[in-house]
Amino acid sequence: MTWLFVTRNKFRIALAALVLSALWLPRFDNPNAQIGVTFNPSAAEERGLNPIVMFEQMLLELKPRVVRIPIEWSRLESERGNYSFDEFDHYIIAARRNQARVIVVLGAHQPTTTGCDEPLWLAEDSPEVQTVARRNYFLVTSSHFKTHQNIVAWQIEDHPTQSKLGVCETLDDSAITEEIAWVRARDNRPIVLTTDVADHDGWVAATPSSAFTPPSFTRLHSLLTELTDEDHQLVVTDISLTQWQAFRAISHSLASGAHILLLSGVEDWYAARASGDESLMTHARQLFSIL
Repeated sequence: MTWLFVTRNKFRIALAALVLSALWLPRFDNPNAQIGVTFNPSAAEERGLNPIVMFEQMLLELKPRVVRIPIEWSRLESERGNYSFDEFDHYIIAARRNQARVIVVLGAHQPTTTGCDEPLWLAEDSPEVQTVARRNYFLVTSSHFKTHQNIVAWQIEDHPTQSKLGVCETLDDSAITEEIAWVRARDNRPIVLTTDVADHDGWVAATPSSAFTPPSFTRLHSLLTELTDEDHQLVVTDISLTQWQAFRAISHSLASGAHILLLSGVEDWYAARASGDESLMTHARQLFSIL
């Protein structure tokens, strides 16, 4: 609603600037909250960036305390049975060197441009064979990545009950429960599930749109009263620097006791810089410096 002020007199323009400043400096009701980013290697490549170079620059410049990394199945196993872990290992090790914790996202539903990621060869299989391939993906990836001590949680799917551009099928609770069991067979670190999944015993992930619009905010605020230990935490995802509502979302997150705040679009910040626009990076540096 700040845009209403800028269409009127100078006093109101000044008032708008003050409002923006207030939004820009989030409240520290939860001093233990950690700010981080979601990093997508494919998105970096789509913008003409070298994802490894960009990732390492981001760690040094912004010093995020948490990084969420989608383990894209098509990138990991582009050929059936041939897993390429080196790139993802590099990101996780680089994060550890820079004291950043990692949340990895497993599954076909990913926080990526399309929201859906499966290898092309999977479409050739029968449903029964596809289930075996999915099981192998979860077992092999969780078994491999569990050796990284700075991985603090596994996110199982990203909004799996929502259709992703008509590509990924929605998943019901029984399918998600099965995927959780596959990961649990290899590791006992916390499981992150999004708010559109039925109640569970792990961490909760919510987007600003689902978390901070009445009555959802009230429901989530009540839920937070019970999320008080390492096994029960709130992760707020997909906060975009390009929207002024992001500052409201950050402020509400901190005031409500959110544990981890994850900004999206970091690839766009660096792509804009490569084109000569430093504005997003300037905002990002300011935000990361105060949280």
